Amino acid sequence: MTRTVTRTAWNPGRTVSWGGGVDRPARSPAPARGPARGGGAAPGGCAGAAVWGLDGYSGGGAATAWAAQLQPTYAPELSFAGAAIGGVPADLTAVTTRFDGSIFSGYNFGILVAFDREYPEAGIGDLLDARGHSALAAAGDACVTDLLVTFAFRRLDDYDLGTGLLQSPQFAQVLRDNSPGATAPAMPIFNYHADTDEIVPVDQADQLMARWRAGGTTIETVRDPLGEHGLEALRRAPDAQAFLADRMAAADR
Repeated sequence: MTRTVTRTAWNPGRTVSWGGGVDRPARSPAPARGPARGGGAAPGGCAGAAVWGLDGYSGGGAATAWAAQLQPTYAPELSFAGAAIGGVPADLTAVTTRFDGSIFSGYNFGILVAFDREYPEAGIGDLLDARGHSALAAAGDACVTDLLVTFAFRRLDDYDLGTGLLQSPQFAQVLRDNSPGATAPAMPIFNYHADTDEIVPVDQADQLMARWRAGGTTIETVRDPLGEHGLEALRRAPDAQAFLADRMAAADR
């Protein structure tokens, strides 16, 4: 039996959808779906009967969470042994609040660009003042480093029409719609996070795992008392791989 792990990233390309959740599953299991439906061999010798695993951290962890959550309806023909999800920004309301006015506030401007593009019906652009529209244009083609440098310590409310962008009903709804947790994954989950993560708060990841457990998902959780967002990915990568290897070995039996 072929065993394959697919790693998921935030979302690629110049039209990046920062924080966008609903379209992620279409990208995450895509390497597996072709051979499964066509009946032939995939690149690397993966056949339609392959057992797959998902592995993602941070933004990739969010993509993995969405793929795992929606797999039963999006890709029910595929067999998944499990998913390893680390440092996941699961609750976008909590995450954007954490970012706002901090050294990481540039991420919020990337999210703002994405949701303005992906949800034109929400009228997010209509909430911005002239400075907000200029910022939106500047952030539109910016890389992560550019976003973080240009918009460090900025607050989104300084760029709106006085309505309080983070509190506006339409923006708040888009944040909720793009936060996983509505349904529980069928596959087992390995979730890891540093309690002292300086970018993505751990409590919102705890809440996602609690909702999934309540829905019946089997979850193995690791919380490191001390750690940093980037280093946590390196620290727990071997454990994530071991988890997936064990689940795949069990699928072979």
